[in-house]
Amino acid sequence: MSTRDEEERRARAWLGERGYACERPKWLPKGRNPDYWAQTETVDPPGIWIEVKSTDEDGGTSALGKHYPQISDAVIPPGLHGHALFHLAADTAKQSIARLLKSFALQAPRYVGKKCVLAFVQQSRDKKDLLRAEVTTEIPEMLWIFGSGGGLFHPPLGMVKDSYAITSVFDRTALVRSERAFNIFDWLGKNECALVVHLDPCDRPLEQISSMSGGTVTLREKSVAALADANNQIKTACRVRPAPGIALLVPRDRHASSLMVQAACYGQLQVPVTVAAEHSGQSAQMFHGGGGVFAEGKNRHLSAAILLTMSGDATFYPNPYAHHKILDDAQVFDGATRARVSF
Repeated sequence: MSTRDEEERRARAWLGERGYACERPKWLPKGRNPDYWAQTETVDPPGIWIEVKSTDEDGGTSALGKHYPQISDAVIPPGLHGHALFHLAADTAKQSIARLLKSFALQAPRYVGKKCVLAFVQQSRDKKDLLRAEVTTEIPEMLWIFGSGGGLFHPPLGMVKDSYAITSVFDRTALVRSERAFNIFDWLGKNECALVVHLDPCDRPLEQISSMSGGTVTLREKSVAALADANNQIKTACRVRPAPGIALLVPRDRHASSLMVQAACYGQLQVPVTVAAEHSGQSAQMFHGGGGVFAEGKNRHLSAAILLTMSGDATFYPNPYAHHKILDDAQVFDGATRARVSF
């Protein structure tokens, strides 16, 4: 069964448990139509257009899952104490991770018993150069940078905090230059990935490497696009059979946030702050600002959205501007939590 088949199966199961039978609307004119016409003879509304929308995992979440086996199986040289963190991007390649792990295994044994920070950085996979930088600070920092292409180095998050620190740069054989850090590093530059190792002989033995990723496009942006698209599909079907419409969001991310979907529906949360003359501030109640899918004059063929997570938890988001509204206590929402929003 494909991922899409499984998502639609979950959607049909949810509707079936609430008394709705789903059928493919093959009787509609050809085009981009909703996935299902859901109907029942026992509850209200008797018929609903259903469009199932999946949202891919956030790029960061996907990267963590994809590269976890490779990083967790890494061989850590004996005798090291401290902690290590792998910084991943959404497009990090396995070859780049392997290169940094190999360099770590080769270089780290020289620093057993020392207090310092080691960083192995893949700046760009398109370039093959390797340079080493030593930053003279209270706790020495050593960086091995792959793929800088002769440009400024991009330090990983939290490293090279002193822009005036004397930094020495070496190629594979000799010292290349020595000057202030601000002439060598670009703190706004991006890396494909980086492994940062904090060594301290007084710390616990280093037995594993953790990982993190900042991600790319968030669930909110993906939900905005999915909901707007679902509205257009339901709008087409309503020309033939006017009825309420629901977008059933089935995310592939196990950690999908209901608040992100709420922000997609109603707009980003904002907090008004009143600043007094004496520079003190007082905040008022939060509210949803602009940019939501549910708004007066647009996307009114969506009666509601339902977030159905992989764990089975569900949240529903009513559209106050819908042409065909569905009551909050309708059977189709049974078991789902209503979004904490008032109109």
